[in-house]
Amino acid sequence: MKTKISKSQEEVWGWKEKSFKDLEKITENERVGYIEEKTRDIIERIKKKKKELV
Repeated sequence: MKTKISKSQEEVWGWKEKSFKDLEKITENERVGYIEEKTRDIIERIKKKKKELV
């Protein structure tokens, strides 16, 4: 029996893999900046989608 993997889960795995590759060759301070930037982007997208639903 084949396990069904959702598109959302595949996207998360893709983001995780890309993040690991992006972060493996930079300094700790650069990693923190990268994570802060990505987090801000995600928060803005969530806020935008939330406004669209209202």
